[in-house]
Amino acid sequence: MLNLDSLIPECYAQYRPLVADALRLFLAQLSPARRAALLRTQAAMPPGTPDEARAFAVMRACPTLHKLGQILARHRALDPAFRAELRRLESLPPSATLAAIRPVIERELGEGGMATVYLAEDLKHHRHVAIKVLDPELARALGSERFLREVEVTAKLTHPHILTLIDSGEADDFLYYVMPYIEGETALST
Repeated sequence: MLNLDSLIPECYAQYRPLVADALRLFLAQLSPARRAALLRTQAAMPPGTPDEARAFAVMRACPTLHKLGQILARHRALDPAFRAELRRLESLPPSATLAAIRPVIERELGEGGMATVYLAEDLKHHRHVAIKVLDPELARALGSERFLREVEVTAKLTHPHILTLIDSGEADDFLYYVMPYIEGETALST
């Protein structure tokens, strides 16, 4: 049903067995009912469904699957370019739409106690922006009130040395807000 080989570029062909083994290990850890549900989803897809769409359906059904990408992306023995591509892919929210997988988020800029900040391309205005995304597991466990308060306060701030809020919202159960991206040192490094 699902052929991962077609999803891994030829230049990384040597890693195809590693990725396939890792996926098999992950799926083996699922309960029989969960595996059966995944198989039913795959079987229900029309013949000729692209491998990309099949893989995406598995990832959507298993939000923790992106942790596999995180593990591989930190494996120092792997090619740095391959690891960078894995980091880009695993930075996407697990419930992102298939259309969202391609561009927009370029890489992770930093991570805090409750959110992760990503460098992204504002496709409408052709500029880089920073997107702060609340950790969905934290939001479910502790609530999103603190993050929403941060958005509200940030929206009211106006000062030449404070980044303005460009946008905020919710997409696929992920709360986020968007700020201008300023290249250079972090506040911690100054």
